[in-house]
Amino acid sequence: MSFAELLAEVKNLSPSEKDALRSFLAGDLLKEEESEEFLAQLESEEFLAQLDADAAAANAGNKTYTIEETREMVKSVIARAGR
Repeated sequence: MSFAELLAEVKNLSPSEKDALRSFLAGDLLKEEESEEFLAQLESEEFLAQLDADAAAANAGNKTYTIEETREMVKSVIARAGR
């Protein structure tokens, strides 16, 4: 799913789902020190290497997810977060 497709799908979220997503993106679901640790992980060589490997796998025809599957995964994550 591209970033543009993801943004288009945000329009289909309910108001409460949009609030949960906004809170998540703002870091409200993580304690400050966990948030800093999480951001550091995003910049790690291991994480970036995994992203490269995942992109190569998707380009090689491995499993990718439809918009509907992605929407369900996001809803599941939000539900588990207690929102």
